[in-house]
Amino acid sequence: LSFEFQKANGELSENYVVNPTYGSVTIDPITVLISLLYAEKEYDGTSLTSDAWTYSHTVENQNEFVAGAIITLYTSGEITKVEDEEVVNELKGYKIMLDGVDITYCYNIEATPNLLAIKPKDLYIQIKDESKEYDGTSLTSNAANITGLVDGDILKITTTGEVTYVSEGSVVNDLDSCTITNKN
Repeated sequence: LSFEFQKANGELSENYVVNPTYGSVTIDPITVLISLLYAEKEYDGTSLTSDAWTYSHTVENQNEFVAGAIITLYTSGEITKVEDEEVVNELKGYKIMLDGVDITYCYNIEATPNLLAIKPKDLYIQIKDESKEYDGTSLTSNAANITGLVDGDILKITTTGEVTYVSEGSVVNDLDSCTITNKN
């Protein structure tokens, strides 16, 4: 290295011997605190995952991502059925891009986990009215109008109503049992 000193009037100065001690400049990764968001949906036969988040803002002067950064989070949670209860959704990894450049190494993301849940779907079963002319045999019917059954799920019902003679009149045909399975 060579150094050149000039006086204010532009003249070179030979009055110094420069003895530099070298330093360094470093850019350290920034830590950003986020919270994954609670997510739920009504049962529809498909799984629920979520990478939705917000800044935690639990620290004064919270660090945030640079403007224009595209953040992709990879989370662990997945739930499909109500009986799976709530599932913990945790951050498993992330990728951060800025103007087409991977800047993931510039960040440490610390994430608070949250939950995923599937809520029951309303299923409506309307037992159909049935009748026939007298033929000496009993009449039972499990026919119904179904509203709310998810595609791919199969409903099997049994009813309580049974009538054989005209003298019995109309009898109540209630739902006795209901079984729902998935064709997959």
